[in-house]
Amino acid sequence: MRINNINSNINFGKTPLMKCIVKREDTKEKSEATLYQLDPKDSGDLNEVFYSKKAACMYPSMEKDRARRYPISEYYFIKDDKRGEVIASAQTSRHYRRDNVEFPRLTTLIEEMNTNNKYVNSAEPMLAFLANKAFDRFDESLTTGFYTEDTTFLKRAKFSQTKNGDWVLPEKRFNNLIDNAQKRSNIEFII
Repeated sequence: MRINNINSNINFGKTPLMKCIVKREDTKEKSEATLYQLDPKDSGDLNEVFYSKKAACMYPSMEKDRARRYPISEYYFIKDDKRGEVIASAQTSRHYRRDNVEFPRLTTLIEEMNTNNKYVNSAEPMLAFLANKAFDRFDESLTTGFYTEDTTFLKRAKFSQTKNGDWVLPEKRFNNLIDNAQKRSNIEFII
């Protein structure tokens, strides 16, 4: 009797995880947006990131994760449902930081993040989603691992800067960020 091998690496492409309302900076027009988790093994997702101005920063890592059986990072972007523009993108991974004195346990590390200046406070829904996911995983903090000159969105979300320059949001502030974002952006988690 011969048994065929079943491949469990099925590609589904981008998966919607959250709905929210975003507001354009210039016209103050509100529109619905969706946060998607991207699949690095899906060529459609890879092409969409490659050709996007605000998500292209994730492309090199997605290309590397495409060849791995289990990707190291998770990839997300928020897309305006009406215009099709990417509002914010983020690449995350989980780490155990035993050498960090202030936050020595599990953390969700935001490796890359890019926001669209055409939208008011475009980073807040993304950060709220990441904080909610970190909270569900019992992570102690949400930490940045990228360089940005504009830190206003991190300060507005109540991140604190550590001595080594990282921006950290401790677990005790997750709920405040999520609650504020739900009020401002009418966030609705799909999953």
